[in-house]
Amino acid sequence: MRGGARGGTTWLAATALVTGLAAVTTAPVSGASTAASAKPGGCPDVRVVWAGGRARDTVVRELRRVPGQRVSVTAVAPPSRELTADDLDDIRSQGLRHRHFADWRAHARRAVVAVVRSARACPDALVVLGGHSEGAVAARAAARQLAEKDPRSARRHVGGLWLLGDPLQQADDDGAQGVLAGRGPAVPRWVSRSGMLVQRCQWTDPVCGGRPSSPATDDDLSQHYAYDEYSFYGAAGRLPVSETLRWPAIRGAQVRVPLFPRNLRGARFRAMRRPPKGLRLTGTHLVGKAPAGRTVITLEVRSSVVAPAVRRVVRVVLDAGKQAAARGTVLVSRGVEGRPANGASWAGDVSGDGSVVAYTSTATNLVRGDRSSGKRDRGRAYAWDAGTGRTELVSIDAEGRAISGYGVQLSDSGRYVLFDDPWGDRWLRDRVAGTSTLVPVGTGDRATLSLDGRSVTFADGGTARRWNADTGAVLDLGVTGFQAASPNGRYLALVEKGILRIWDTVAATVVANGELPAEPSFCYSAVSSVSDDGRYVVHDRFCDRDGASRPLEVAGMRPLGDWGYDASLATASRSFAVAGIDTVTLGQAGGETRRILAGPRRYPDYYGYEADLTVGEDVPASVAVSPEGRAVAFTDVGYDIAPGAYTDVEQVYLWSAR
Repeated sequence: MRGGARGGTTWLAATALVTGLAAVTTAPVSGASTAASAKPGGCPDVRVVWAGGRARDTVVRELRRVPGQRVSVTAVAPPSRELTADDLDDIRSQGLRHRHFADWRAHARRAVVAVVRSARACPDALVVLGGHSEGAVAARAAARQLAEKDPRSARRHVGGLWLLGDPLQQADDDGAQGVLAGRGPAVPRWVSRSGMLVQRCQWTDPVCGGRPSSPATDDDLSQHYAYDEYSFYGAAGRLPVSETLRWPAIRGAQVRVPLFPRNLRGARFRAMRRPPKGLRLTGTHLVGKAPAGRTVITLEVRSSVVAPAVRRVVRVVLDAGKQAAARGTVLVSRGVEGRPANGASWAGDVSGDGSVVAYTSTATNLVRGDRSSGKRDRGRAYAWDAGTGRTELVSIDAEGRAISGYGVQLSDSGRYVLFDDPWGDRWLRDRVAGTSTLVPVGTGDRATLSLDGRSVTFADGGTARRWNADTGAVLDLGVTGFQAASPNGRYLALVEKGILRIWDTVAATVVANGELPAEPSFCYSAVSSVSDDGRYVVHDRFCDRDGASRPLEVAGMRPLGDWGYDASLATASRSFAVAGIDTVTLGQAGGETRRILAGPRRYPDYYGYEADLTVGEDVPASVAVSPEGRAVAFTDVGYDIAPGAYTDVEQVYLWSAR
């Protein structure tokens, strides 16, 4: 039942549920329509019981990030008056006796009444209990009271305790804590054990952001009221909410779809109707072969831990069509039991015949024994062999210890792997002998592995040098400005003051040169690779934190393609690959361009950064092409790129010409 609009706020019809409480309204959302009104009969999907009116719109905005949620708010406390710096000093000494907290006990009792009445009148309405500042104290107390004998059944309808600007917040990982930590009602164990507690405290907020190095001012306290729509970002992903979700898939391919809600503890799903032939529920996944077209599976979801009394309905729409990548594309970042990587992976290099791909990944399920107790912050280097289908950890030091590895390069045969670790060392891994050797680094961060994997060309103090793996000798090549070497070792790309020179190490002369295209003052250019004939380079541009690449013909400084996130040369041919926004193309100088990837589809991403596998923009698109241009490794995220790629995190794929 929808009420009429009054002054920009949607008002719900009064029901017996709210007798004696503040009027129940849906909170307006800036830049969007107001939150949806209650179901027929006055029951919403989610009821927010909020103490301290400030920032309650923040809660509603987050809940409405889940499509289709009908959200209402029961206000059990008005906004408290704004604090001053003098108030903060008094609060430190007086604690909850200070006038700012005068009504927290009464507000807590009202919150309990609101939760109990909601549980009785709307048993399938999920309750989110919370508050701001003094209201956060009241919400804590209400949660504790819900553990008592009389209203205990009502707590089975509570799905979250959400607190903003909480003066009682305990010290977090950054050392920030509330000014009254340990001096008021603690978060009850039934909330903390179930993972329902969500706290947001701005480190600049003197009430809950830690101990300032200098006395707080009135201006500092303005941060106490500055919580925005992103304060609870990702918290909705923990709730057993009703929703309809579309999942892209490849028709006829095997799928393994993780069911929503992703971060809900103790989730159990039951198909309300038998799934179509070929699909089945296994725990928290829908698995099987995707039928062509649109398939709807309706599920009942309950949690044994979070709001166990609330029954929700989830509709999964499996939308199966053609795959987004060209035929001949396979998933490379596949590990234990054939599962895709559970962490971000990005392309490094491809062997000459395209049978080996080396890449970097933060995943913990690629090789046995490589697991971590949590998410891995630093990537490790791996090599995938098409012949065996096996993935091998290659970022290993001379003592046999696993280390992080970046900037991966492969020899033509795929036997040797060059990589850098985060501590400034460079390593050459022999995959056949199982040994790792330290490689001179010099003072630059650019190096090129030769085709045979037995030498590395690098910059040292502006001078180009070449290290020989067999003798350990380092040869001075007698030129400066080194950027990259051709894999056959003959040509060097040298850049100084915006001038690119191609140096022939055999003839000891410059064979081509030119001025790199002019850039804005806040950008600079570099070169990351050179073809074996010295005619083509990859031109990189860095502007502040953003980078772009494109292939460039040295003669006339003619671009061969548009800017992309990454570009790679087929150094033994005239081909090149470019990774753009959800596209990968393979082109040829003066010839046609072939599309390898176009527009992969993703799942709805309202979970934000708290979803276990979701990766932000920290991992850019990447691409690597084999020397002959007949295999392309690339990175992207999507559910319909290639069979088996049913994940929401960047994976590495390999396309090979047939």
